[in-house]
Amino acid sequence: MAALDPALLPLKRYADFTGRSTRTELVSFLFLIAIVSFTLVFAASVIHAALGLVIRVLLALALILPWWAVVVRRFHDQGRSGWWVLAPLLLGGGATLTPDNFSAWAVLQLLAAIAVWTLLLWKPDESENRYGPNPRLEESLTDR
Repeated sequence: MAALDPALLPLKRYADFTGRSTRTELVSFLFLIAIVSFTLVFAASVIHAALGLVIRVLLALALILPWWAVVVRRFHDQGRSGWWVLAPLLLGGGATLTPDNFSAWAVLQLLAAIAVWTLLLWKPDESENRYGPNPRLEESLTDR
């Protein structure tokens, strides 16, 4: 397995909301997005400020489906429904927590987001579950 394989796997499974994904796949994809986004937006902003904004919007639109798909598959890896991805949106309703806007809804959304991130990094089901076989076991079998 090459070093970038886990980071690129969500792009290969672009809008695949079925099956399971590992923590390594999720975290490496997050780092890849962060590095590529920062580099492209910084380079574009040096050329022109508006170009940086355009690049940021295009990247967000291009990566929203694979991001949500890998998050849903990560919940599946623990035997949970992928609908957990909506918890911060449903509980907080899109509120933002700022010093000027310190509302209960914003705090609730923040707590929901922390809970979702904790669940995303939670230990997976070791055996097969209703969403498929353990991807770590499949990787070890294909490495032989």
